[in-house]
Amino acid sequence: MIVRAGVTGERSLMRAVRFCALWSAVIVCTAAVLGVCADVRIGNASGRVIVAPEFYRETRDGPVPLEFPAYPGERGIKSTDWFDTRIAAQPGDVIYLAGEVFDMALWVFTPNVVVTTAPGAGMRATIQGTLEIDADSVTVKGVNVVGPHAHRYHSGGHGIEINRMFVDTVRIEDCRIERNDWMGIHVIGARGEIEEIRVVDCIVADNGSFGVEAQSVRRLIIESCTITGNREGVHAGSYVSELILIDNDITGNLEHNVWKKE
Repeated sequence: MIVRAGVTGERSLMRAVRFCALWSAVIVCTAAVLGVCADVRIGNASGRVIVAPEFYRETRDGPVPLEFPAYPGERGIKSTDWFDTRIAAQPGDVIYLAGEVFDMALWVFTPNVVVTTAPGAGMRATIQGTLEIDADSVTVKGVNVVGPHAHRYHSGGHGIEINRMFVDTVRIEDCRIERNDWMGIHVIGARGEIEEIRVVDCIVADNGSFGVEAQSVRRLIIESCTITGNREGVHAGSYVSELILIDNDITGNLEHNVWKKE
């Protein structure tokens, strides 16, 4: 089944490759004016799940699967066909997760989207596995990301991973990030600098390593969060220019509540 979620025609994406859409799981798009599909609804997805604008390149010989820099693994490159579920979404879409526990690792390659629990869900959407953000201006809101997940589905064992090679800004709001094998929020990527990471109204608790870890970030803003029970609460490593803490409860972490490299 082919699902297109967006306006037809050319789209240029900052710091990302182009993709075309093919998906074979449960997804419902609600069409709006001008052919724009602003709502992407996901249920019953599991395994290795990717969100991107496109997945195949058309050639004379037929469609060719695109490659994605999905960390970790050999060269960090994965073919479209490596993923179990492919979800087509365009910049500006809202990605609604059903109110259920998703046994999956999720990679987001579409910029400027919101990932959140569907309105009216009986429970908050919970991802038991890593959520990796590989696109700019993504907001994750009202979602649980929990472990332990023991590296299932090629997961790195962290809760939310933010790839500095593709991200300038990211917002994580009203999320519970708990009991992950390693870090709750973790910056990945071989190079690049993130302009701003903003974490608001979140609970980051009982993760095996750092609660919030950052490197190569100009501004790390943490506001109205509870960060407790981790090995370290907030770990601001190399090249974090500003660490801004506002009205948080960062206590009860084993080694340091807040540590910043000078």
